Amino acid sequence: MTGSNASGTVDLVAHYVRDLSFEHPNAPHSLMTAKGAVPVANVQVSYRQIDATNFESFITITASAKADDVTVAIIELTYAGTYRLPDVPADLREAFLMVEAPRELFPFARALIGLVTQCAGIPPLLIASPDFQENYRISREQKLARPVAS
Repeated sequence: MTGSNASGTVDLVAHYVRDLSFEHPNAPHSLMTAKGAVPVANVQVSYRQIDATNFESFITITASAKADDVTVAIIELTYAGTYRLPDVPADLREAFLMVEAPRELFPFARALIGLVTQCAGIPPLLIASPDFQENYRISREQKLARPVAS
């Protein structure tokens, strides 16, 4: 969906790491059992308006890996993209920032997490891609179901 800056199109301005944190809380012991580590991950999507036409979409991935009861690694990454969305209607804009932008950014975030964990001496944590469309649909339904405060 990125393209020229004609009316109703989207331009990717940049994508980047906003925040990255990695821990080996039980090293060096945990490194001896890292091969059997089981990863668990949580992916959150958000966006914010920067100015009249520029928006930032970001995904925050919090992941850890445990072997038995020992935590091998903890990683948190916020990966973002800035997009120019001139003349895009608000409902389409939100859908783009919550579905299409994260879908575009996720492979870079996943590769970075894999690389960091591999460079840290453990098998790369490969995070499965979430269904951004379904997650957005669920969050929209939940927003619409909430009673409006008076």
